[in-house]
Amino acid sequence: MPDNKDIYEKVVHTIMKTLKLSGVCCVLALVVLACCVKQPEITEKESETEFKEEVESIKEKEIESKKTEESFEFLRGEIITKDIFIPSRSTGTPSGKLAVRLQIPKKENIRYPEGAPIVIIGEGGNAADGIINKKMPHLDDMIVITFIYPGGENLEQDRHSDGVYDYRGKKSIEALKDVILYAAGEIKDSKGKLIDDLMDFNVLHNNIGFIGFSFGGNIGVAVAALHKEVAPHLKYVIQWETPVSSQIATRDLGRMLFQPLEKGESGRSDYFNPRYIGYGPLIIDVDYSDIQFDPESVYPVFLDGNKDGRYTVRMGSHYRYPTPDLNDNNILELNEDWGLDTYPYDTYDTDGKQVYSRPVTYALQRYNAFSGGWPDRIATVEEADAYWDIRESVQLYEKALKNIPELEGMFLLSINDHVQSDPYKSHAHQAFDGWTAHGTWVKINCDPRYIFEVDPSLNDRNIFIPNTGPNTAPVWEDLRSYCIPEEVKDEVYQIAAVHEMADRVKERSRRYSNLFLVLPLLIVNFHHLKIRFLIL
Repeated sequence: MPDNKDIYEKVVHTIMKTLKLSGVCCVLALVVLACCVKQPEITEKESETEFKEEVESIKEKEIESKKTEESFEFLRGEIITKDIFIPSRSTGTPSGKLAVRLQIPKKENIRYPEGAPIVIIGEGGNAADGIINKKMPHLDDMIVITFIYPGGENLEQDRHSDGVYDYRGKKSIEALKDVILYAAGEIKDSKGKLIDDLMDFNVLHNNIGFIGFSFGGNIGVAVAALHKEVAPHLKYVIQWETPVSSQIATRDLGRMLFQPLEKGESGRSDYFNPRYIGYGPLIIDVDYSDIQFDPESVYPVFLDGNKDGRYTVRMGSHYRYPTPDLNDNNILELNEDWGLDTYPYDTYDTDGKQVYSRPVTYALQRYNAFSGGWPDRIATVEEADAYWDIRESVQLYEKALKNIPELEGMFLLSINDHVQSDPYKSHAHQAFDGWTAHGTWVKINCDPRYIFEVDPSLNDRNIFIPNTGPNTAPVWEDLRSYCIPEEVKDEVYQIAAVHEMADRVKERSRRYSNLFLVLPLLIVNFHHLKIRFLIL
């Protein structure tokens, strides 16, 4: 999509050419343009060592918990939460309802004098519950909407949504569509009230955005691609460290867990897959030629580096779990194994079908990994394609931007990703290419000015925060030139990003308003001059 300045230049040029404006009308045309330009092998470990590591692990968790619970100085007052239900056919029945929560700012704290913008949160992982705003609890000048996907529940909050959960599939996407339409004032809640009826201030229905955390960032692009109904309302999508392709989502490159996710949460390594060959905008080039299947192994599907037909591990000195790092150098090499993980296909238990990344599924077929026929518990190539087609942003950017050409994007990430060990930040690279390939505005991380606005104390700490320009590709290997430093809390730059994107929406709206205000004056002046010329 061309820059707004270019559009307005063409508009003014056309008017002047068609109407043959001169004199004062030319000046007025320049005023229009000025108003419209953008602003700125296994052995036992000694019990003492295990105890020390366990203590360190507990300490780390306590520190992380304390960081999360810290209050920010910028929190200016109590935030009100209100739980509602909205009707949604995503639940499978006309009478089904979604559990929704509104985080409402104080009237005196809303971001703009004319009202409060809205941001909708997409929770990370693949669970259905996202009712609690865990990531940005201190966002106190905008309306924040969270919700539970169909079939999900939060027992602690005693909240649930009707329906059957499909792991961020079509029903989940439809649910997000209805949440957006509710935010836009097009859907009433189960009590017949609009969102406006619940506020004591103006709701800015023309300033609605979405921020998705980790895997939750994909569904924001999916809803724009699959539901054109949101086109007038959804203005921006922010993706925080989102695995925008299946390989990144299933961690084919790392970090590798010590056992598959479906077998329960375990520790994770910092290894990077040595079979990485190079970057690709849709698929990362990885050598899967040594792929093997052994249903008795911890990882049933794995890359068999030592060619023994089984997933081989030993206890080493770097982790509290057995790893395939057989020479204990804390690096996995081509002669060592690599475990491949999955996403839940339709259930999240050990009896359910699992889906591997798109390239892994194709490699299983290409290298005839299943001598006894394709296992029922593993999604086929066709099933994997259908699954990932609506869950990979890289496959959806084009459709999303065709439906909403003015949709803008931002990708957030820090130096140490919360999941990925890929030193090339391939997920950010793919996201950037996906947005820019279709001509829209996109930025890697927010402007530092917004970060300092959220946390002014950072001004005194001499922390370098990079500022990559819009639609400007960074040097991907130079992480410090575009990644947020770890000294900045995640919530700080997440809130900053939402602020920046909401402000951009507001500014675009102002410029459009100025254009429509001034153009009639040009037309009136043209007719006036035309009459005078006729008289003369």
